[in-house]
Amino acid sequence: MDTVTTRPAHGINLIDEYAQHLRDLCRAASTIGTYLDVLRRMDRDLPYGLVSANHDELKAWIYVDGHGKAYRKLCRTVARGFFGWACDPACEHLDFNPAGMLPRVAAPKGRPNPVATEQKIDILARAARPYRDWFLIAALAGARCTEISNLDREHIGERRTLLHGKGDKQRLVPTHPVIWELAQQLPPGPVAVEYRGRHRGERLTREQISHRGNYRLQKTLGLAGVHMHRLRSTYGTEAYATTNNLLAVQQLLGHASPATTQIYVEVGDEAMDQAVAGMRAA
Repeated sequence: MDTVTTRPAHGINLIDEYAQHLRDLCRAASTIGTYLDVLRRMDRDLPYGLVSANHDELKAWIYVDGHGKAYRKLCRTVARGFFGWACDPACEHLDFNPAGMLPRVAAPKGRPNPVATEQKIDILARAARPYRDWFLIAALAGARCTEISNLDREHIGERRTLLHGKGDKQRLVPTHPVIWELAQQLPPGPVAVEYRGRHRGERLTREQISHRGNYRLQKTLGLAGVHMHRLRSTYGTEAYATTNNLLAVQQLLGHASPATTQIYVEVGDEAMDQAVAGMRAA
């Protein structure tokens, strides 16, 4: 006889309640969407659903080999947030927190992977609008997809551009002349909008910009392995090559730590050769 796995009927409802809790905290819509996607996958994949999961089941799901370090870290954060809320004595929904003792996930480390300057120029020459607009803002303002989504024409000034990032963090970056030239062509309101269908004119989300931009880079322009975040890395590398000032680049990229900035900045062979050649032995 086949065994039928039963799931608590209130699991999905509790996820929906948590989503409303995040809205009440004024979390970004893109953040809420990402969290809900993770929670619903957990609820679908775990043997008895999310709300009845034990520690071992949750740990096995998060730390499965198929999940990269960045995704494991996200899933751990989402699970701890959800169960922390659900077990809060002030409005207790559950009486057991299986995520409380989940082990930490080491932050992913990597080498800088910028797009070469020549390739960046080629991308900007061949890309069609509106995708070229997004690539320009990533490559010449160091903007993340979230910041492109939040960017309004009114945020672009002749000398400075105001970027709104995750958690409503803001930073001012110098406005490149080409971005200022682009701004003269844009109507008021969001820079990245849906340009067709019944949602025409609506602001695009971070996920939409990332997915569509990467598709144009890889499929339309034929640049395998190139994605929008690499244009941001190019921005950091070129800024560092110009200034030799890691702290300045840290502020331009909006990083809390220069250690993060180092992942975005590639130091070329020529710069290393010059550094060694200038060393004295006597």
